[in-house]
Amino acid sequence: MADMSKEELQQAIAKLEPLADTLGFADKAKLVRLQNKLDGMALAEIAAKLQAMPTADADDLRSKVNAAQAASNDRQAAADAFNRVIGLAARALDIVL
Repeated sequence: MADMSKEELQQAIAKLEPLADTLGFADKAKLVRLQNKLDGMALAEIAAKLQAMPTADADDLRSKVNAAQAASNDRQAAADAFNRVIGLAARALDIVL
């Protein structure tokens, strides 16, 4: 299972903020909703859900954050990576955005 912490997930989400601004309001809104839901969850609940996250998903999330940042000049590649990160995080936390 994954070795991702709440802090690491929050840092990954924070890295996407500048990209969300360039992708448009809908993508920024997804990011804000994810941050708000994460902030509203109990630490124990987050820890349990992240612990249950498959290692492959955690590794994919980490690599897609980097891919999203690297693809900032390619809007479609950046959007694809951004949306993958949001989807993985939402699935791991069992939340609907």
